[in-house]
Amino acid sequence: MDLRTYRRDLKQRFAKGRIAYALAQIAGDGVAKLRNRVVPVVQASVAAGDSAEPALRVIAAWAQWVGGVADVAAVDASAGDLAAILASTAGVDRTRALMELLAPGWGARDELVEATERLRILTRTA
Repeated sequence: MDLRTYRRDLKQRFAKGRIAYALAQIAGDGVAKLRNRVVPVVQASVAAGDSAEPALRVIAAWAQWVGGVADVAAVDASAGDLAAILASTAGVDRTRALMELLAPGWGARDELVEATERLRILTRTA
């Protein structure tokens, strides 16, 4: 892949006013998107002994974003589970519950939860 060409083409595509993707639309149905696209990257990174932090940063940003969504039913098919988590948890407990929702067993994996919570806090302050 020619990264320079890819960047140029991407900038041209997003410069077109007819393409109107709101951030909520892009982030919508995040649980399914993260399960399919990011969870496998974290698993592969951990299995290879590499840092999972780049992929966990995506999860942390989503966790921070979803915590501020007024109506999760409007943006995610897993709204019932998300609403329950958002209403009953905060901080690291929320991150743990969200991680468990994304991948059963991850809520008990302190190294993943703690890294994601640290990155979530950095996202919030950025």
